[in-house]
Amino acid sequence: MEHNVITINGQPYPTRNYPLLPIAAYGSRDLYNLNDTQYRTSVAIHEAGHAIAHLAGGNAHLVHVSLADDLDVEVNGAVEAWSYDRHAPAAVIADCAGERAVDMWLHIAGLWTDERAIAAEIAAHFDRALALAVPGMTHALLRGMHDPTDDLLAAHWPSVEAVAEALITARHLTGDQVAHITGLPNREQP
Repeated sequence: MEHNVITINGQPYPTRNYPLLPIAAYGSRDLYNLNDTQYRTSVAIHEAGHAIAHLAGGNAHLVHVSLADDLDVEVNGAVEAWSYDRHAPAAVIADCAGERAVDMWLHIAGLWTDERAIAAEIAAHFDRALALAVPGMTHALLRGMHDPTDDLLAAHWPSVEAVAEALITARHLTGDQVAHITGLPNREQP
């Protein structure tokens, strides 16, 4: 079920979780309501989720993953990967992987709340825009990609955590460093 009570840049933003608060008054950092260490971990988990999905999906060359020193900026982490086929399901799964990794981490850490789940969804609005740019992709189809994304992340969860931990320390990892940490192959540049 989708809830259409949130808008981003004037456009409806369907969410899986129903907000209990007036979302317009809060940014995703406010909704997370996490201490600085927990928030930095959530951002690192988000970016690590993307990185692992790119490697495990086998559809991209991972160039790098990074975490900003100042997390109070709009773009506080980034992944650069060169997809072989931007329209392949593996590419859409990689787009979904940041949001879904944070949701999984919140559950594992005992920190999941409706507000934090909504925060993870809001924080992924750039990722969703990438996925929705694939011809024929809809919010409903994108939501259907969450289960295979969750399955991929669950299968590689120790790697997600290891990359997030390394990212918190180093702030920047090359794709080859991520491949070394995880044992997953990093395809050649397309």
